[in-house]
Amino acid sequence: MSEKEITDSEGRESDVAVAGVVGEDGQGEAGGHDGAAGMLARAVTKFREAMAGAQGLVPELVRGETIEEIEASVEVARRAYEAISRKLAEAHEAQVPVGNPARSAGGMAGAGLAP
Repeated sequence: MSEKEITDSEGRESDVAVAGVVGEDGQGEAGGHDGAAGMLARAVTKFREAMAGAQGLVPELVRGETIEEIEASVEVARRAYEAISRKLAEAHEAQVPVGNPARSAGGMAGAGLAP
């Protein structure tokens, strides 16, 4: 808490304890421009975390210190996710046979079965 001399609306000076508004350096709570920069940094961090939590992208690829950098990395992360998904789907399709396998032309397996 800091005491700062202020002037009221009629021009009278008074000592007022300003809690949480004025720091020791006489600037805002987080220190003038640092307050706005700090708020911006927190907002950018929250934006990055929200974008990394979105579906359809690789979250580890979402990076950046500005909104523009984050948006650009989201596009890269989305394309990487699509490429990985496509490769996994192709690998899965190659392993699963299409339709039922053809029946064998008879053989010993069914020879002993009689009604």
